[in-house]
Parts: sequence; C-alpha cells; structure tokens
Amino acid sequence: MFLTRHQTTNGPRWALDGHFLPAEVDLSGLMAFPQAAMLALLRSLPFGKLATGEHLAPLDPMQEVWAAGVTYLRSREARRAESSAASVYDQVYAAERPELFFKASGWRVVNSGCPARIRRDSRWNVPEPEIVLLINSYLE
Repeated sequence: MFLTRHQTTNGPRWALDGHFLPAEVDLSGLMAFPQAAMLALLRSLPFGKLATGEHLAPLDPMQEVWAAGVTYLRSREARRAESSAASVYDQVYAAERPELFFKASGWRVVNSGCPARIRRDSRWNVPEPEIVLLINSYLE
C-alpha cells in the first residue's frame, strides 16, 4: 500500500495506490488506529478516481516532524567549526541515546523536488538526506 497526498481544486486529498481516498480520510485519522485496523480500513475503502494534481508532502498540516540523532562525521566536523561550544556537539555524538529535536510543523514541509524557502539573511544552509519513520500511538 502506497499513500500519497495531492493538491486538488478542492484542497489537499490523500490517495491510496494512485486512487483518491474519500475526502474525509487523512493521515492523522489513520494513525489513530492500531496498524491492523488501519490496514483493514484502507482495504475496505472503495477505489476513487485516479489521483491527479501536484504531490504534496506526505503529512497533515498540523502534524509535527521531529528528528533523532545526528548524521555524518562530516556534519559533526561542520558543527564544531561553526560553534563556539564545540564540546556540546561532541557530547551529542558520544551519547548513548540519540538527541531528539523539533524540525518543522507539517504545513512548512515541502515535498521532494519542490522549492524550499530559505531565509534571505541565511549565509549557510546544509541540506541532508532524510529517512522517515512514522509511528502511531500504539508504537507500531
């Protein structure tokens, strides 16, 4: 099963395997169910029209994006170079558990390949590849 989110003339809409889901279906609602119930619900829904429209970031506007840990050794070295307190970053890299930090509100996230807004006064930006893990309240 492959969920996507599309911009339509009536607003954003979720699709399953290339077909629109009923308009009232959203990711937040789906994530309220245990995994087996969510999959059963998705399988029971009628196939809608073929999904069209610009692809949107695959999350609801009010959801939050959090990150865990740090990335590459190269990133560690960059953080040391830009910080007056490099020891803070050394502690993060050496910690037993990953650092957790807020990245963005869902309404600020852009889809892959879409233009990202960067502050005019920003002199340095470091885009990095990301992998996403979606976990419901049942830890599934």
